[in-house]
Amino acid sequence: MKTFVFIVLVALAFVLTAAKEERANPSELVSALAELVMLDAERGVDKPGCRYLFGGCKSDDDCCPRLGCKGKGHDYCAWDGTFSD
Repeated sequence: MKTFVFIVLVALAFVLTAAKEERANPSELVSALAELVMLDAERGVDKPGCRYLFGGCKSDDDCCPRLGCKGKGHDYCAWDGTFSD
């Protein structure tokens, strides 16, 4: 119980600190979020028509990035074991 209360207090302190920093300079937050969206677009995370985790597939090309077609008989998209940079 003591550990749970400690974790809640640390999380609350983190949220309050982050909110205070956001109010101090919201343009930095907006630019950071825009950069993340651009990086996802460059990596092809939002590739149209790709199959997500556990989606049906016929080949690795059917799956979204970082996923590969696995299984025998009932093929599905699963993590291919790679990490992003």
